[in-house]
Amino acid sequence: AEPLSHSSRSSPSSSFETSLVSSHSYLGTSHTLSVPLPRRKHQLSSFSTSSPSVSVGPSRKRCRSPTTSLHTAVSALAILCHVEADRLPPRTRFMGSLTASHEDGTIEASVEDIIKPTAKATPEVVAEPVIPSVHLEQMAEEMLEDYEETMQGMYEHLFEIPLPKIEDDVHTLRDMLTAFEGVSTNLRKRVRSLELSELSLRNSLRTARAERAEMQFQVRYTVEQLQ
Repeated sequence: AEPLSHSSRSSPSSSFETSLVSSHSYLGTSHTLSVPLPRRKHQLSSFSTSSPSVSVGPSRKRCRSPTTSLHTAVSALAILCHVEADRLPPRTRFMGSLTASHEDGTIEASVEDIIKPTAKATPEVVAEPVIPSVHLEQMAEEMLEDYEETMQGMYEHLFEIPLPKIEDDVHTLRDMLTAFEGVSTNLRKRVRSLELSELSLRNSLRTARAERAEMQFQVRYTVEQLQ
């Protein structure tokens, strides 16, 4: 019974460590995990062959083999081992040292993989061309010359106009202004006359209403006298 229990203790944990080491070496790293994996201890319960429960049949808990629960973990690791490194995205590959510690559990990656994406995301600043002061002075001189030429042309055009023609235009404008003033005066007089006629019409209407009221009173009084 002792050799059987020793083989059942050592075989599951050793196969588990072998699968982990093979999966780690398949991923392209030469470092082995230095974490001691816990060993599962399976004790075989001693029982006598003369007990009536054994002769009838062993229970399900006693017949369960430790290799059945370990087979799923080993098969999952075997599936992970068959994943090719070329199928992984380029950013998930770790460069440099790969250290797995049992205390902190951190994985060190290359600093270049972290700095390169941020460096590419920075916008490029385009520097504007600097215009030297000599070109600015030349541009100012050209603008000043153009302005002087424009003013000179305007002065010559105004100087060519004869003075008698300007005086005639002034007299014509004054005559037109006088005529407009006379027209406006006539319109004001007409408006005043219309206002007076309106006032007289209102007075006439008021007088007619008073006469009508007096006639109605006389008619009513006459009718009462006849009755």
